[in-house]
Amino acid sequence: MDEPSNAGLDEYDWQPCSLIFPRIGKLMNRQGVHTRLLLPGSYFVRRSRSRGDRIYRVAR
Repeated sequence: MDEPSNAGLDEYDWQPCSLIFPRIGKLMNRQGVHTRLLLPGSYFVRRSRSRGDRIYRVAR
């Protein structure tokens, strides 16, 4: 049986991202994922496996 390829797995891993302009996005915290206004700053971003959306997490 063929193994699935590893192509594209990097977009599902957390990667550093800097936002310059405010935007509306999905922010993950301890209570779950919520749509919020993301202010400029440092975040981690990854692609959602189920919906394909970008999910942000605050970099501390």
